[in-house]
Amino acid sequence: MDLRERNLLQIEEIEKHKWIESEKAGHDLGEAARIDWIVKYAAKWSEEHPVETDKLPTDESLKADNGVSTTIP
Repeated sequence: MDLRERNLLQIEEIEKHKWIESEKAGHDLGEAARIDWIVKYAAKWSEEHPVETDKLPTDESLKADNGVSTTIP
C-alpha cells in the first residue's frame, strides 16, 4: 500500500467514525468527531498500517514532477 492509498484508507476510517458517532448523537458532530478519532484511534491505527518507506517519493522524483527541489540547503 503506498502513502496515498494509506491516507485514503485513514480518511475513510475517520469518516466512518464521524458517521457512527453522529448517528448516536442524533446530529452531525462534524470536526469534533474527526478530532475524537484522532485522539482515540490514530496512534493504534498508524501502528497497524505502517508507511511503506520504499514507496515514498524521493527528492529526485519530486524534482521531476514539479521542477522544485525539496532539499534544504
